[in-house]
Amino acid sequence: MSALAFAAKKRRVMRPRGSAVCTLSNELVFIPEQKLQEREVFVVQGDRTVKSGRGNQLWSAWKAEWHGVPHNLYMISGPLRIPPQGVKAEEGLTYSLEACGRAMARHALAKSWVWTGFSNASDLRASIDLLVNEKGEPDKAARKAYACRVSIPKNELMAFVSMCQRFTTWCERGSVEEFGEPGLSHLLTEMVMGGIKKTSNAKRTAVEEAFEEGCIDKTFANANLQDKGLVEYTSRGRTSYSAAFLLLIPKAQMAQWLAVEEASRVQESNWFGAHAWYAYLPGIHVEGMDKVKERHETRNRRFVSLAEARQLLDVKNLGILEHVLAHM
Repeated sequence: MSALAFAAKKRRVMRPRGSAVCTLSNELVFIPEQKLQEREVFVVQGDRTVKSGRGNQLWSAWKAEWHGVPHNLYMISGPLRIPPQGVKAEEGLTYSLEACGRAMARHALAKSWVWTGFSNASDLRASIDLLVNEKGEPDKAARKAYACRVSIPKNELMAFVSMCQRFTTWCERGSVEEFGEPGLSHLLTEMVMGGIKKTSNAKRTAVEEAFEEGCIDKTFANANLQDKGLVEYTSRGRTSYSAAFLLLIPKAQMAQWLAVEEASRVQESNWFGAHAWYAYLPGIHVEGMDKVKERHETRNRRFVSLAEARQLLDVKNLGILEHVLAHM
């Protein structure tokens, strides 16, 4: 292989799959215990469930509810408010708990996740698993059609909703045992990051994710992002790369953005969750609601000390943080 061909191959291999924005406070904060000054780290709470450590009992209990386990909780606390963008109408809609439960159940069934509380749960799972294509792989279209035909009695549907509400409360409350002492929510804490779409690039993705996940002004981000290169990580057994960016923001400025944008998003919708089950609600404009979902994927946005960030972040996030700190 020629040197030119090798270089081209290397560039292809190291193409980043995602962008990460390591946002630090512009100000140095004095840490009395260590007698030094350091920057604080901006973190957000995502919609994915923590499944080990403090979250082990929650996740074990969740798994016991299912034939085939959803990879994250179905989170719901009340009727769902959808803005005009999500229903392509002049006014938004509010969906009842029953309507939400039906949509969640259909979404789960289409994935071959069946709640054990349904009276015919075993038969439903067996019927869904038979729907495969000529290669023996799940026939997604057939499974979705089947899920939409299944009739679930209202009493079972509402019991399913109650189960999802129970786990939503437990997750948000953050107790190790369901009714134990409150603690940190059983949702992943992370820095701002997201996958790079085919029509985008690393910096554009960083700017968009900074706004969608962190409520950071796009114009500010575009002007102030500092490219810190690629960070290698392992995902599902293969090596991948994230484009890492540093963004320094005055804490007072961040507080202003959060106050305005978070209030706007609360008024817009109360959507929050990893599963896009809203697609099974009647009258939904899926593409519009997908955009709403992007603005509601994170919450509890805040600055924390470097020591706390190192305790909260997972291996991938921590690798990006340490890489950026080493290249400041």
